[in-house]
Amino acid sequence: MPDLATPATAPDAALTSPADRAARGGRRPSSVVVLAALFAVAVAAYVALALNVPLPFIQPDEHRYSALARSLVHGHGFVWRAGGPGQAVDQTAALYVYFIAPMWWLLDSGGAARDGSRVLGTLALCSQVVPVWLVARNVVGPRVALIPALLAVAGTWMVMAAFTLTEVLALPLATAALCCLALALQHPGSRSGYAAVGFTLLATWARLQLVVLLPVLFLAVALDVLRCAGARRRRLKAHRTLLLLTGGLNAGLALGSQLAPGAAGDYASLLHTALPPMDMVLRKVGLESLELILVSGFLPVLLAAGGAVSPAAWRDDRTGPLLIVFWLAALATTAQAGVYLAADLGVWWGIERYLAYAMPLSMVLMVALLAEPRLLPRRAFVVAGLLALPLLLMPPHPFPVTQAAAWAVALRVWNVTGLDRSEAPAVIALAVVLITWVVTRGRSGVRAVLAGSTVLLCVFAAQDQAVWQQLIASSKAARATFPGDLGWIDHHARGPVAVLGDHQSSAFLENLDYFNGTLAQVYVPAGEPLTGPQLVGRPCGYLVSASGAIVFSAECGAPPHRFLLQDRVARLRFYDETRSAQDPAIGRIVELSPRHPPRLQSKVVLPCPSAWSPAPAGPAAAAAPTPCAPALRMSWWLDRAARVTVTFRGSAHDHIVTLRHRRWRVRAGGLTTVRLELSRGHTERTLALDWALSDGPSVVTAEISIGGRTRSLIS
Repeated sequence: MPDLATPATAPDAALTSPADRAARGGRRPSSVVVLAALFAVAVAAYVALALNVPLPFIQPDEHRYSALARSLVHGHGFVWRAGGPGQAVDQTAALYVYFIAPMWWLLDSGGAARDGSRVLGTLALCSQVVPVWLVARNVVGPRVALIPALLAVAGTWMVMAAFTLTEVLALPLATAALCCLALALQHPGSRSGYAAVGFTLLATWARLQLVVLLPVLFLAVALDVLRCAGARRRRLKAHRTLLLLTGGLNAGLALGSQLAPGAAGDYASLLHTALPPMDMVLRKVGLESLELILVSGFLPVLLAAGGAVSPAAWRDDRTGPLLIVFWLAALATTAQAGVYLAADLGVWWGIERYLAYAMPLSMVLMVALLAEPRLLPRRAFVVAGLLALPLLLMPPHPFPVTQAAAWAVALRVWNVTGLDRSEAPAVIALAVVLITWVVTRGRSGVRAVLAGSTVLLCVFAAQDQAVWQQLIASSKAARATFPGDLGWIDHHARGPVAVLGDHQSSAFLENLDYFNGTLAQVYVPAGEPLTGPQLVGRPCGYLVSASGAIVFSAECGAPPHRFLLQDRVARLRFYDETRSAQDPAIGRIVELSPRHPPRLQSKVVLPCPSAWSPAPAGPAAAAAPTPCAPALRMSWWLDRAARVTVTFRGSAHDHIVTLRHRRWRVRAGGLTTVRLELSRGHTERTLALDWALSDGPSVVTAEISIGGRTRSLIS
């Protein structure tokens, strides 16, 4: 059989003369050159796709790692929002933060740093082609090994290139660890085992969940010793040092988890809490097991299950180690993901990226099994088909962001049949197994590999196109609702900015925090919770005194004098404003004189959330009305008497505004002005409104006149 039963150099060695080998080399590029080209093409393709996703999607993960990288390069260490008291983050698995930190040091804007981080992540993800090719070369030869290398960067797990997540570094490191482990089992006594240990430790440093690979290392070596009865003594001698090393690491892990649980960082609490209810654990592990089949594109996992019932495949010194390493890694990561998700009772969906770590190696195993018919007899295909049936239990309506492969399958079935059926994954899996059996029957070697791989590539193509199209389209649609300049705060602030909340935070706040590094601290009213998104990091409280002076919590340090006012409901005006900048979609940056403590002049709480711009003239865009407060509340802290003028624009019907015994009729389609005379000191007024929906009259202007000078209170 071509390129299978001989070492990687065998095809060239079999040529009759050096001239023939040179001639053949001239006609066909070397496998290394083709591998490099595959890497380059994959990087270019996924960078182009990733950069078409303009907003971070996965919260708080993406925000966390980017914020820590920014803090690290600014010299604060792992502190979230270090401009104020900050919140120290116990990020034990810190390798990814160090990995992307250079981008936050080299590039000025948050958007550019995010793009640079994703380019780095794409390079790391695509580097999987190298260890996959190396281990496959040892099994099927250098040219056929290019096929699993291609498949390793063709699955839906590559959508992680669009995100700033630890998995983009943890996945290639885990792939390298598993491939080196497979090589160590194929070549007992080689240095590959030590490389597997090193890559496993690095992968764990990148993502702590991969600590489960340490037991996999030990168990894989132990099972390889037991795999062949006639060679156990010889293999034990060859693996002895690796067994001692991995056993010692696992013993140290068990001891350390008890003596120093804090080393687990944010995951330390899991070591002290009881396991979730067993029925919940079983449900989540079962769900993740089904997701494992879907993530692989059906065929690799199902054929691996078929190969597991083939004694010849276990005895073979090429496929036996692959079966051991793949199944141990797949079972360990699936069980870990299931337990972790069961502990988070708020998560009802699966998370496929937790299952991707064994996928690249599964491509090598699939190719090795297809290339040798004796390793994959008919009964193996029967077992593969039977194991597709549990997919009938797959819950309907998968979540597209975290269950991309399952969502893509459901979408494609709906596209073709118009049916939204939970049975679809099982039917597709059976069809894929049947088609693969038909196209590979009677074939062996390269032809069988090409036939089976083509089936898998068709599945990947259908999944990938759906996943990337949905991700790019939804992200661009969300981006269209955001301000044009995501870095507007950094571009207009002259130093650290404090977010001053009052009632309701902007829906943009979290992503504005991602793209702007000047948001140093968050202040919220003491004892009054805000609605809307809340920024991660320890907030500081504040109170407003009878004179309007803002009293900040003592632990917050010196009072700030530069604020971001982004509240969707409350509008604040200060004394001693020296500079301000405003964006209708974001809010207002206001800078106060540092010679005096921050002091409010006015606060207006609008009935409906609104942008930081006057209400547009003409009919409002058609939209379902939303609830509003039936009142316009206003407060002032005045040094002199003043006059306030509030103008309402009427809606489709007449409405009434009331202040104690005074009434104003807001006529349909017209403008109605309410004038109030205010005395010196602290004054509060509440205009009662007889409407409580956004399709009622709107507040057009609210102005205060003091000593002949007029200023807006709401814009």
